[in-house]
Amino acid sequence: QNIWVNGLWFTSLVMSLFTALISGLVKQWLYHYTIIPSGTPRERSCIRQYRYRGLQLWHVPAIIGLLPVLLHLALALFYVGVALFLIQIHAPMAWFIISVGAVVYAAYIMVTSLPLRFPQCPYQTP
Repeated sequence: QNIWVNGLWFTSLVMSLFTALISGLVKQWLYHYTIIPSGTPRERSCIRQYRYRGLQLWHVPAIIGLLPVLLHLALALFYVGVALFLIQIHAPMAWFIISVGAVVYAAYIMVTSLPLRFPQCPYQTP
């Protein structure tokens, strides 16, 4: 079971670091998109449209939407690893941590689903 715990934790770590790396790259891509080129207004608009089509063609919005999902998955894997680790050490403490995690996860699901019922709700996630 220790192998599973370590596997979950290292997978979570790798996913978190990968998300951070891609977030930095996306920030650079978007910075390049927002740089205002020199030239006439027509030339600037053509360049901006060219860059916009490139962002769409290379699925940058989908990549941006995937980043929170990867981070949420990394957090879930880490939490499962903590629960498995604590069950081996001290079961009552593990069940307390699992209970707190379940309440927090239920609140997260509720807040995430609120925009489905109330379109004006600002708690929207991708």
